[in-house]
Amino acid sequence: MRRDLQCASNNQLDWDTENFVLKRISLNCKGEVEPIDIGWQVRDKGLFRISGVYDFINKKWISRSYSFLGDQIKSIKLNLLFSKKGGLVVASKIMWKTIDWKFAKNKQMDFVEIIPLENRVI
Repeated sequence: MRRDLQCASNNQLDWDTENFVLKRISLNCKGEVEPIDIGWQVRDKGLFRISGVYDFINKKWISRSYSFLGDQIKSIKLNLLFSKKGGLVVASKIMWKTIDWKFAKNKQMDFVEIIPLENRVI
């Protein structure tokens, strides 16, 4: 998740914080810019990563594939931090709730992390 957030677009239009979807920009093996839409969803079984094509205007997936990441995360929220000049996204702030089955005996814990955009492609 951290790497996806670090490689995200700094354009505000490439983010849907409500549905936790962003446009990740990377290079393919030929050195060409290759954007891919990435999202995360918490369901009954845990956290899923979604990749594919997302319509940011209508806020829906056109095509997608799911990957199961784990069952400890129970909720997740995303906020964006903007630059003072230009209104570009400079960092993301994620908040999540998790249950630690092993050490905390089903205790729910809250986490907050600020992840700066470090995309060298843009």
